[in-house]
Amino acid sequence: FRLLSTFVAVAELKHFGLAADQLHATQPGVSQHIAKLEADLGVKLIERTKRSVELTLAGEVFLTHAKMVLSMLERMKNETQRISQGLQGEVTLGLTPSAINSDIPSRIKEFRRNVPDVNVKLRVHSGVQLKPLLDYGEIDAIITTLPVAEGVYKSTVISQQAMGVAILASHPLARRQHLSIRTLRNEPFIVVPRHEHPKNHDTLIARFRSLGVPLNITAYETSFQNVLARVAIGEGVGIVALGYQSTGPRTVSVLPLRDPDLSWSPIYSIVRADNSQPATARLLEALRAYEGQPSGLEAFSTEAAEHRS
Repeated sequence: FRLLSTFVAVAELKHFGLAADQLHATQPGVSQHIAKLEADLGVKLIERTKRSVELTLAGEVFLTHAKMVLSMLERMKNETQRISQGLQGEVTLGLTPSAINSDIPSRIKEFRRNVPDVNVKLRVHSGVQLKPLLDYGEIDAIITTLPVAEGVYKSTVISQQAMGVAILASHPLARRQHLSIRTLRNEPFIVVPRHEHPKNHDTLIARFRSLGVPLNITAYETSFQNVLARVAIGEGVGIVALGYQSTGPRTVSVLPLRDPDLSWSPIYSIVRADNSQPATARLLEALRAYEGQPSGLEAFSTEAAEHRS
């Protein structure tokens, strides 16, 4: 690399002293480099007199190739560094439909704008379908509202999404601006199975227990879309992402849920613990915005005090 760089400098400047200055080297050192290169090749590359420095025909040809090689080496160096920094590469990201109804899509768009050399490919499936794809290596990471046990996976809260109550639009309670579990204590519920989301399931059970009434579970569903479908056919009410206000069935209303322990649900990034791809790590760090409790929870402080009392 150094011999080629020295040769190109001398060939372009046609002067050993100027080449030495450009390379921050000594003139004898430059002369030694050229002599070694010619000795290695067994070819005269430069004709040097006291007044001029000229390339031989072989030197002219060698100069063209030397520039190409140096350019390639520089590109290899830059690309290697960018890949190691997560600034170049490809990431296949699995999204659940619930994550689409959050701020995650806008953050993906921002990441693509800021880091254009990382090709982000998207796969949208249910959390149940995405997990095997992660294990098979078909996707690099998952963004979901469903947590996973640590171990072979690394799970991180990267955001939160507001939650609401899906209820038939014809239901008398649907006329309200928001709902609470206290208001819904006599309603049948479609709930997420405990093995899929223990924290949310147990929190809902505990909230009903604090009201002194049992939770009437009519069905178990993991996906919000399935919950909405069951609500639409009159099987009960369910807690879904508030983003479904505008995308759910017309016969179903989604109203804000005021209970502070149920009003926000974490959004997780999930990768395998053995994933060492820098681009994946950079993307997930860019998507992460969770800094603790969302400021929106402050609006429910009065309700929280009522629950504690």
